Amino acid sequence: METRSAIYGRHSVRDFSDRPIDLATVKAIIKDASQAPSWANSQPWSVYVATGDTLAQIRAVNQQRVLTGQNGTPDLAIAHREQWSSRSQQAMADWNETMTETIADTSTDVEEQTTQAAANLFNAPVVVYFTVQKNATGYSLFDTGSFAQTLMLSATDRGVDSMPAYALIAYPDVLRSALSIPSDQEIVMGVALGHAKVDDKINTVAPGRLALADFVHIAE
Repeated sequence: METRSAIYGRHSVRDFSDRPIDLATVKAIIKDASQAPSWANSQPWSVYVATGDTLAQIRAVNQQRVLTGQNGTPDLAIAHREQWSSRSQQAMADWNETMTETIADTSTDVEEQTTQAAANLFNAPVVVYFTVQKNATGYSLFDTGSFAQTLMLSATDRGVDSMPAYALIAYPDVLRSALSIPSDQEIVMGVALGHAKVDDKINTVAPGRLALADFVHIAE
């Protein structure tokens, strides 16, 4: 697959099928991601893969906490929408409208669908978690983001769908226990991997992107 095809072909999947992914493919995707650039070749990321019974245990606790309204306590600070710039707030509002328009005519309420998707960890057969050392610099976080994007593009190239989401890392205590993540590591993000469930409208949501003129500043 050409690079541009992977870039434009990747989209966030919120409901995966029960079709499995073999570990050899997962390892190959992670190996591709390891080619991402990093500050002074520091390669600050660590990777934890949850699948099988381990992921089932994480999912069960996640479901219970989400559906009982327990707030997440992620390692990295989060910002409420009103803390974002007006441009970002508008982009998020547009995304919400697109989500509603896409799936509102289904039998289940839009908010209920998205809540269930988050609670179920999108029914993914594999979730890959990224950590860095506590109090890592912003450069290490940037590097880990590059690693994650490279991983998702590799997955697309190999016919595997993906979903990066806050819902995957909302309860770090659960992940530390299940995956033996050391206390000196911060959990940065998780990416769900799998194959999109066919004919599920929640998987067809296509958020728009800003026009270049809205965010590119060129000085000649």
